[in-house]
Amino acid sequence: MTSYPTNAVAWLLVLIVVSLVAACDGNSRSGNVAEEASPALGERQCELPSSALPSGVTLECFWWRTAVNGEFRLPVAVLSTGAAPRTALLHIAGGPGDGAQTDADNLRVWADWLATAKPAADLILYSPRGTRGSSGEWLCDAYERFSLETLSRSVTAAEEAAASLPILQRCFDAYAERKAKSNGLLPSQFYAAFSSRAQAADALGLLEDLGYLRWHLWGVSYGTRVALLAAEQAQNAKRAELQSLILDSVYPPGQGALAQWPMLLERAWRYHEQNSPGFGNVWRRLYQRLTRVEMQPDLRLDNWNYNLDPCPSPLQHCMQHQKHISMRLTADRLLALSYFVLYDRSLLPSFYEGLKLLDDNLGEAAVLDNPPLILVLEAFVASTFAESFSSLVFYATECIDNGHDSAADIVAAQQQFPQWAQELELAYSKDVCALSVFANPDVLNAQNIRLNLPLLVFAGERDPVTPVSWARDLAQSQPQVTLVEATGVGHSVLSSGYCGVNAIARWIFGEKEVCRHGN
Repeated sequence: MTSYPTNAVAWLLVLIVVSLVAACDGNSRSGNVAEEASPALGERQCELPSSALPSGVTLECFWWRTAVNGEFRLPVAVLSTGAAPRTALLHIAGGPGDGAQTDADNLRVWADWLATAKPAADLILYSPRGTRGSSGEWLCDAYERFSLETLSRSVTAAEEAAASLPILQRCFDAYAERKAKSNGLLPSQFYAAFSSRAQAADALGLLEDLGYLRWHLWGVSYGTRVALLAAEQAQNAKRAELQSLILDSVYPPGQGALAQWPMLLERAWRYHEQNSPGFGNVWRRLYQRLTRVEMQPDLRLDNWNYNLDPCPSPLQHCMQHQKHISMRLTADRLLALSYFVLYDRSLLPSFYEGLKLLDDNLGEAAVLDNPPLILVLEAFVASTFAESFSSLVFYATECIDNGHDSAADIVAAQQQFPQWAQELELAYSKDVCALSVFANPDVLNAQNIRLNLPLLVFAGERDPVTPVSWARDLAQSQPQVTLVEATGVGHSVLSSGYCGVNAIARWIFGEKEVCRHGN
C-alpha cells in the first residue's frame, strides 16, 4: 500500500497539488481503436467484466509502452458508446502520483458517467508511470513502515520530516539504480522520467498509437498541468489532431512552490471562518494545547481500507491489513486535518462539531467520545494511506517541476505571512526537493505557454488548493478561453455537479452554453 507523507508539512504539500461489450475478456478488438495495432500496444485483461457495463457501453483494455525517458508499461482502458469512434477524450488524473485509474471501481464509475453524459468521443483512462497499475510501481517498504508507525507517536512535523529524509533518499537511490538499468538510462538521468514534460509526451504518444484522429485532453488538478504541456508539445510539432483542452481546477506550470504554501493556508482559514464564525479562535486555542504531549489524545480509528489482499511487492507490511489504526492527535496533525476537510464539504459540519467537542473535553476522559471528529479523522487517514497514491512519484514530479525554492522567496513569503513564518522555515529546512537527486530540476514557467486552440477552464470559488486566481491568470494569457467560475465550490468543479453531467458533451459538440448550473 502506498501512503501519503503523514507529517503536516509534507501532507499539505501533497494537498497543494492536490483529489476519481467486448475485448475485456482478452478477445479481439471492437474496432473503436485503429485496426493496425501499434507495436507499443498490447491487449490485456480488463479489471471490469463486460457484464458489469451499462447498456450501449463497450470496454477495451491495453498495455501501452512509453517511448520517452525510459520504458514503462501503462494500463489503458477505452470506454466507448460508438458515437464518435475516431474522437478521443483523454482523462488525465490529478496527483501527481494518482494511479489505479483502470481499477474495477473506477471503470464502473466512468462507464456510468459515459452512458449518462454521452459525449461524442471515446473516453480514455490510464495510470501514469510509476503509479499503481503501471509496471515498475514505485514503492518503498522502509518509508511505508515509517509512515505507519509514526502515526501513533507524539512527534512534531519537523522531527518527522528530519527522520524521513534519509529514508526517502535511500528509496530514491535504490529505485533509480534498479529502474535505470532496465530502462537503458543512467541513475542520474532517471528522475526526468517523472517530469510533467515526460508525462505530457506520454499523453500524446498514447493517443497517436491508439489511432484517434481528433483529440480532447481533460485534465483535473495536476492533470491540467500535463494537459497544458501536452498541448504545447502538440502545437510545436504541428499536430492537427488536438482539438481542445478541458481544464478543471487549474494547476499550471510555475505554480505550487513551497513559498506559496502560506498564501494557500491563509485562504483556507478564511474559508473556515466564513463557514464557522469563531473558527480561528477555537483552532488557535486547540493548536496551542495540542503542542503539549500530555494533552494529545490517543485515538483508535477504523481502517476504511481494511482488506486481506496481499501487500503490493516489495512491501512486507501494509496498512490495509490492520483493522484498526492508532493515531496520536498532535498540533501539526490538527493543522493538516484542517486543510484536508476543505476537499470534501460534506465533512465540514462534522469537523466543526468535532472541534467544539474536542475544545470542551481536551484533557478529560470524555475526549475519546467524539464521533464527529473520529469520522473526519478516519476519512483523513483513509485518504492519507490511499492504495492508489504513490508519494514517491509525487515527490519526484513536484521536485523536478518546481525545484527547491530560493531563500529569498521563502523570506519574502515569511514577511508577507508572518503568522506562518515559523512553519514555513521548518518546511524549508526539511524540503525533500533539496535532496541531491533533484539538483538539476526542469523548472516550468506558465508564462511561456501560449496555445492556439480552445480551452474550457473550470475554477471553484472556494478551492483551497488551486486558487481561482490561477485560472484567471491562465485565461488572460490565452486567446481562446471559456472560463467557468463556480460559486461556493471547492476543488474539482465537474465532480461537484455544479454544471450538471453534460458539460463536457456540450463542449465537444460546440455549444456555447457549457455550464448549466443546477441542470
